[in-house]
Amino acid sequence: MLKATRKAILVLEGEPLVMTVFHQVLRSAGFDVHPATSAKEALEKFTHLRSRIDLLIADVAIPGSSGLHVALACCLISPKLRIIITSGAPSSTWTETETRQFDALPAGRVALLPKPFSPDQLLESVHRISELPEDA
Repeated sequence: MLKATRKAILVLEGEPLVMTVFHQVLRSAGFDVHPATSAKEALEKFTHLRSRIDLLIADVAIPGSSGLHVALACCLISPKLRIIITSGAPSSTWTETETRQFDALPAGRVALLPKPFSPDQLLESVHRISELPEDA
């Protein structure tokens, strides 16, 4: 019998307190969490671990870059990647570039999780997008 593997999540978040919440909630739910605090770190980790990463959670507002830019780059490497984009600002206030980048992400494989969110809302989003069929 094959042993079930834990799902791995790459989390791109620039705020240390929010990253702590992600880490605690996701680890306690049985996920492997790979934190990144910058676009460069996230892309390096994704490139190195891409065959093991099941989900990317990325904040829109990352100092010096954008989680949307990182998500698009990761999708070029792994087109079936599932993504949750987080944002403390309503999408109606995003720049034209941010809106265009979000719209370019693979439909059906991306979810938007507005901040602030509860641990239950986070886990609900993660489970919902993780349970999509492989060909979605």
